[in-house]
Amino acid sequence: MTITLAALTTQFLDRPGLTNSTIRTYEYVLIPLLQLYGRWSIEIVDYEILVEYLSGITKVKFTTHHKHQAVITALFNFAVEQGYIKLNPLARYPRCKPQIEKGEHNSDE
Repeated sequence: MTITLAALTTQFLDRPGLTNSTIRTYEYVLIPLLQLYGRWSIEIVDYEILVEYLSGITKVKFTTHHKHQAVITALFNFAVEQGYIKLNPLARYPRCKPQIEKGEHNSDE
């Protein structure tokens, strides 16, 4: 069974138990992705496409980038759970590192 990224996202956001603030956060992260690939079958949205998309998110702090990656990963984990795809294409994608030149860091040290 094939499903578009937009239809998958609708199902993902319609799950019971999500708070309004969580839904708003998910929408904030997913709407730009949907504008590019919403009509595509999720089977076509592969690792390379998602890495290219995430690599294009550059004008945000690394923690915000982590949020984008986490939400998109959760969306594709949901697709796996629902049986739409066999593997999450982002499962092996590493988190971005802080940019020291921007004053970002992973710890308080």
